[in-house]
Amino acid sequence: MKIDVLKDVLSEETFKRVQEETSKAEGNLVDLSKGGYVSNDKYTVLETQLKNTQNLLDTKSKDFDDLKATAGDNKALQEQIDSLKSQYETDKADLKADYEAKLKRNTVATQIIKDYKPKDVEDVISHIDLSKIEIKDDDSISGLSEQVDALKESKSYYFEDSKPGATGLEHNGGANTDDVSTIRKAMGLKDEK
Repeated sequence: MKIDVLKDVLSEETFKRVQEETSKAEGNLVDLSKGGYVSNDKYTVLETQLKNTQNLLDTKSKDFDDLKATAGDNKALQEQIDSLKSQYETDKADLKADYEAKLKRNTVATQIIKDYKPKDVEDVISHIDLSKIEIKDDDSISGLSEQVDALKESKSYYFEDSKPGATGLEHNGGANTDDVSTIRKAMGLKDEK
């Protein structure tokens, strides 16, 4: 495993030990702080868009081959070309709108998971009006916090508790355990007077 990214962070001795321990492992450690990482959601959306675009191009190539075959009648050819151009522009616009909607939804879902810790992000996102959310060029999101905060107030059970609840038993009816006499009594010791 390549762990060169840790060289500046670890002491020389520690780096050598880690390098020895991981020498047979496969993979690389990389510094993601420089933006080389793409989230799985974004990758999936882009991969789907690529496949859809490739399918569209394959279909259009077949359509143009069919067009060559009908090139005998010039008027019929012109009508077919116009029809194909119109359909191509419509398909292209639909693909772009679908890509942008999926990317927006995935970006919002990722942000909800990161900032609000929902029990199930699908429960939360079903109550979010994506048309009121804007994702800016710097990947900041406006319009989300207002909606999620309101949802957190009305349906708090969708979210993990931010404050852990008290655990254990309340001893002695919840009496103040700072009272030394109560502590001594609980331990079976005599009161000090």
